[in-house]
Amino acid sequence: MGAAVQNIHTESRSHLSLVSELTAAGFVRAESSWTSYAGGRTNKIWKVGCGANSIVVKLFDTAGASDLFPNDMAAESIALQELAGTGLAPTLVGQLQTANGPCLIYQNVPGQRWDGCVMAVGTAMAKLHSLSAPPGVRDISTQPDHVMAAGRKALAHCASTQARQLENLCPPLVPMEPSRPAFLHGDIVPGNILLHAGQAMLIDWQCPASGDPCHDIAVFLSPAMQTLYGHKPLTPAQETAFHMSYDRPDVSARYQILRPYLHWQLAIHCLWKAEQGDSDYSAAAALECAALKRFNN
Repeated sequence: MGAAVQNIHTESRSHLSLVSELTAAGFVRAESSWTSYAGGRTNKIWKVGCGANSIVVKLFDTAGASDLFPNDMAAESIALQELAGTGLAPTLVGQLQTANGPCLIYQNVPGQRWDGCVMAVGTAMAKLHSLSAPPGVRDISTQPDHVMAAGRKALAHCASTQARQLENLCPPLVPMEPSRPAFLHGDIVPGNILLHAGQAMLIDWQCPASGDPCHDIAVFLSPAMQTLYGHKPLTPAQETAFHMSYDRPDVSARYQILRPYLHWQLAIHCLWKAEQGDSDYSAAAALECAALKRFNN
């Protein structure tokens, strides 16, 4: 009990320090209300203030990054600046290095969490992928040999028997030509989608990239990522509806070829997270493996 109380007090002191620094920098008012946003699995996020002038304060956990999903405040800032006025992302207010870690501030967007409407996501994703990524964001390769090399590198950090089973599920190599690079969100999971004025807006841009649109598609269609955010895996009918609204038959056809590799990589990520102590990812990895077996048949 004493340790729990100490942790609560430590968190309170940290929060007061954050409020003080953001107030001194002119981002918030001392009397503003702070409401914690649920849903994020890595960073701490608050809504500050109320009404049209409310903002979001995002405190980054610098230890919360992985090779597949980096947690980069500088890259998120670049992405938000590039997407200003598109309706695809919130409006950036500013950023600050605080004693508690890197902090990003953007305008709060009224809306609701994603409710399962795959067509809105397909439309927004197609709009994003029609753009070129700005300088300063990472490159992602979905070439099968690159994905296989990255996956085996990640598996080397996993110690469970499931790691060896996943190694055996690695799809056979199929050579493919590189795709034309597009602007990627990098982490389009249900918790990072808001519905606003009938449109899907994407938040949490800490993993933006330049690369193959199939990466974003695989993350969104992933049964693991759907369940981690409280949804059921998408049905075949929902996947079809997504591809129809995305309306890029060439990219969708490429995804059908690449999906064994991309979902193998996602399964490895989930296993690694589970071995790091995040128990939710254990069931997620099993779901991804089950889907992978269907893809390979």
